[in-house]
Amino acid sequence: MDEPTGPDRDDRRDGLVHACLIWAALFGRTFSYKDIGALIGETDPLALGRTVGRVLERICLLERDRGRPLLGALAVTAGSGLPGAAFFKLAGRLGYLSRNAGRMEKERFWAEEKERIARFWRKTTLSTPDETE
Repeated sequence: MDEPTGPDRDDRRDGLVHACLIWAALFGRTFSYKDIGALIGETDPLALGRTVGRVLERICLLERDRGRPLLGALAVTAGSGLPGAAFFKLAGRLGYLSRNAGRMEKERFWAEEKERIARFWRKTTLSTPDETE
């Protein structure tokens, strides 16, 4: 069977990364961009940031559209342990963060977003449906 291309490949990659980020949310973890790249089969170090960034942006937009926190906050660079500049730029474009935010504001937003993510996903996955309805 041939490897999917175009939108089909993007959907598959997005779904895989999305599921892993939900797992990370449940267990208080993060994933490095490099680990995400390996997960989706991106082997070109020069394309890694761009490819992973596109996947994460689509996931963040999906989560925003569903009224949920930005799961992309759980994807971090190996060097700083923080999300990359593209995450903060997207947060600014979406109105979550001022566009000219300094390092402290970005770090505060990131810490708060990680808390929102943890609360949302723990509540969502640990709740049980009311069988009386």
